[in-house]
Amino acid sequence: MKFKFNHINISTFVTFINSILFFFFFLIMIIVINLVMKRYALSEAENKAKVLLDHNLAVHQYFNQTLKPDMFSYLESLGKKNDTIIFNPVWMSSTYAIRGINKYFDEIDKSDYYYKECAINARSPENEADSYEMDFIKRLNSDKNIQIHSGIREIDRRLFFTVLRRGESMESSCLRCHSTPDKTPRGLVEHYGPVRSFNRYTGETVSAISIRIPLTDAYDHANTVSFQLSGVLVIFMMLLFAVQKKIFYRYVFVPVNSIRERAAAAAGNLFHPWEEVTLPFGKELSALTSDFNIMARSLLENRQVLEKSVQERTRELETSNSLLLEEIEQRKAVETELKNSLDEKETLMKEIHHRVKNNFQMVMSLIDMQGSEVNDTALAGKLSDLVNRIRSMSMVHEKLYLSKNISRINFAEYLKNISEEIRESRSVVNKSITIRVISEEVFIDIDQAIPCGLLVNEIITNSMKHAFPLNTPGEIVITLTMGTGNEAELMISDNGIGLSKEKKPDAKSFGMELIRHIVKNQLNGEYIINEDGGTSYLIKFKVKKAKG
Repeated sequence: MKFKFNHINISTFVTFINSILFFFFFLIMIIVINLVMKRYALSEAENKAKVLLDHNLAVHQYFNQTLKPDMFSYLESLGKKNDTIIFNPVWMSSTYAIRGINKYFDEIDKSDYYYKECAINARSPENEADSYEMDFIKRLNSDKNIQIHSGIREIDRRLFFTVLRRGESMESSCLRCHSTPDKTPRGLVEHYGPVRSFNRYTGETVSAISIRIPLTDAYDHANTVSFQLSGVLVIFMMLLFAVQKKIFYRYVFVPVNSIRERAAAAAGNLFHPWEEVTLPFGKELSALTSDFNIMARSLLENRQVLEKSVQERTRELETSNSLLLEEIEQRKAVETELKNSLDEKETLMKEIHHRVKNNFQMVMSLIDMQGSEVNDTALAGKLSDLVNRIRSMSMVHEKLYLSKNISRINFAEYLKNISEEIRESRSVVNKSITIRVISEEVFIDIDQAIPCGLLVNEIITNSMKHAFPLNTPGEIVITLTMGTGNEAELMISDNGIGLSKEKKPDAKSFGMELIRHIVKNQLNGEYIINEDGGTSYLIKFKVKKAKG
């Protein structure tokens, strides 16, 4: 079922839309605040990581550039040689020193920071790189352009901001402690053993600085603040809705409802005296109400005038309708009378055609009776031809009598019937001749049907008498088609011996004169006789539009 918006209360609709807008606004705002707080926490983590890194690099620099050179100079001033100096990691290893410093730092600061100068096969197990750090060190040695990598990692279901930075590269001076165990200062092998962190080579990146700054607490704090802010915003939104609804109801919906109620009262009673709506607060609604009062007053006055006009017009229409009904009844009576008259005329026309057909039958019978008493064979043949001509006209009237439309006949059916009648007539001795009719469904009125019937009868009779001597079998083909411009093309052809001299187109025989007369004078057409492989007659004439 299609939802109709005009059934919604405006105050409900406005409240609903505002609720959606405020909800999405506050949701977006909370999401943005949450993201900003997490981004701030991440930025703080980056700054803390940088401070730790810079601080410990400074320690390394102090050891390598100040403490260790001074100590070696001091020992040399005491007459100590390098191979007699006993290894002491407290001042010889800046990594050892930083690890010790970070332990003190962790005891003081409980922030769960992580700092490790990691290495593969580190001298101290505490500095051994984990799989993540080990992969970074391998990448450092394969790609000298990599300096630092940072990102967020989840470790034991806690989030950390991690920084991995390229550490120390092995220099030639460092090989004193990292080449082979036999070349190390005294005490180093005893302290760390002869396995770990040996066989290094110059240029090898042996360590990376790994820093982790915890983010979980900061992110949880951001989520907590966002949740608390959501509660505050929900309360604020509810108060805002309440105030907004009260303002809207007082200054918008009450005046609009007042206009609606007055409009409904005026619509229910056209002649109800108009009571103006009190102008509400606000320039826009006040102007709208004023215009509505003017429009409503004018509309009521116009509707009252219109109602009176409608009543008067209704009375006029009722009078006209009464007269129209009387006229319709009269027209129906006249129509019934005309229909009865037409049916009677059609019945009479059919009866006339039937009687004409019967009269033709009587004439044919009289001629047949007279022909049976004639001893002259030529005269008897002429009388038989006359009977066939009369039969062709009789069949037209029979078709009209049997047809639903008495003004035209189906000439294709007529051709089949008349060709069969001629073939079975007494005057035709050669019964081995077949007649084939190929015709479209063409309707011709009586003015053309009778001459066409006579024409077909004459041509077929001539062919059956003269084209097939000595009972020679043969075929006569009748073709009727409609060309362009409503022009009929009637072709009658046989496969006989052709025309005799007296039957040539220019001959003066009665049959040829009759064919010429019918085509030229009665059908207003033209004909062509062809003797190529028999005889064929091609007759062309315009078919009249049938009446009725």
